Amino acid sequence: MTCSYSNQPTKNAQVQDWVVSSPVFQAAGLEWNDIAQEEWCRLANLLIDRWNLDPNLPETNIRVHQLYMPIFFWLRKICERSSPPIVGISCPQGGGKTTLTFAMQFLFEQLHRKCAVASIDDFYLTRKEQQALFERERNPLLEFRGNPGTHDVELGVKVLSQLKYGKANERVAIPRYNKAAWNGLGDRFPVEEWQQVECPVDVVLLEGWCLGFQPIEDEEHQLIDRRLVAINRHLKAYQKWYDMLDGWLVIEIEDLDWIYEWRAQAEDMLRMQNKGAMTAEQVRDFVSRFMPTYQQYLFPFYRNEGP
Repeated sequence: MTCSYSNQPTKNAQVQDWVVSSPVFQAAGLEWNDIAQEEWCRLANLLIDRWNLDPNLPETNIRVHQLYMPIFFWLRKICERSSPPIVGISCPQGGGKTTLTFAMQFLFEQLHRKCAVASIDDFYLTRKEQQALFERERNPLLEFRGNPGTHDVELGVKVLSQLKYGKANERVAIPRYNKAAWNGLGDRFPVEEWQQVECPVDVVLLEGWCLGFQPIEDEEHQLIDRRLVAINRHLKAYQKWYDMLDGWLVIEIEDLDWIYEWRAQAEDMLRMQNKGAMTAEQVRDFVSRFMPTYQQYLFPFYRNEGP
């Protein structure tokens, strides 16, 4: 389906049926008659061209018209209520968060507006701080980056506040994390290599795999793994991030085993780029360190529909 509007009512109705049948469109509370439909199609076609997608493939239409475009128009609605809003995007590792944020940035750029993106990965502890954390706690779930407790929450609060309240021409430095450093164990890039964003921005997206997870109150009876006592304790600090958010986008998955496959694919891409990457055995071990956290917090988070 090529998205284009004309004076042909039948063709326009087909486009409309395709879009409004999207669960994302419905969940976003959008109304087709309230949308500038020619603008929808123009932006969708620009995105398809930018990524060299085949507009005749069903998967292209699902990806663009039923996922990215509804999310974009939903974000525009939020921008009308709060300026600039900070929106949390919660999705397990490998679920497409980064690609989604690239698409949102591109679409906002077409309207001469600015979408700033940060990941909780940007706020990982440095390698030295990570090693010190493990030395203190001796918890295998905190040996490597990833689980709650391995992020610098205060640094995240500082950067998000700067992005939200930054004055015109003020520049905000967003940390960058080098996952390929130390043979895939990772480390934070030097400050001079951080991403520079010029304010003001129109919207801020904060994405993360465990964003929104809530600590368990009754640890004694509800924690499935005693190693999660430390994770549960560290999770309490993440409420500082949640309190800053003006909206949530939660992408749900059905099977946790998908994460192993997605992570292996990501490492294969690093390897093809001649960057440091984990072996298959290392990937299995690495992802397994996240699984107790997923098993404890992910599906309750889905049921509660956010913090």
